[in-house]
Amino acid sequence: MRKILVVEDDPAILANTVRVLRLEGFEVHSARNGREGLEQVRAIKPELVLCDIRMPEMDGDELLDALRADPATASMPVIFATASAEISGRAERMARGASDYLIKPYDFKTLLSTTRRLLS
Repeated sequence: MRKILVVEDDPAILANTVRVLRLEGFEVHSARNGREGLEQVRAIKPELVLCDIRMPEMDGDELLDALRADPATASMPVIFATASAEISGRAERMARGASDYLIKPYDFKTLLSTTRRLLS
């Protein structure tokens, strides 16, 4: 079973995303902020991270930087999920190593196709 970590501080978005990914057969873990996400990455070694950008304690940018700085996670796919108002940083984040970008509210069909593409 493919392992995915969802890092999201909005409880409703987190619950819905986890539910949809599990229904599609993925092993899904979750974290409420980047700090918890980094701890989870080290503990469970997911194959892909779906990450919000604006979060307390450690944001998505900081999490991405930490993942890219560690040789063990440097090539791990990271999908950013963010509000359309934050799309202005897309090019910079992609240049720093983000694998893809989803605009909230994203439809689950797009989430699943993006996830499958990055895991193939």
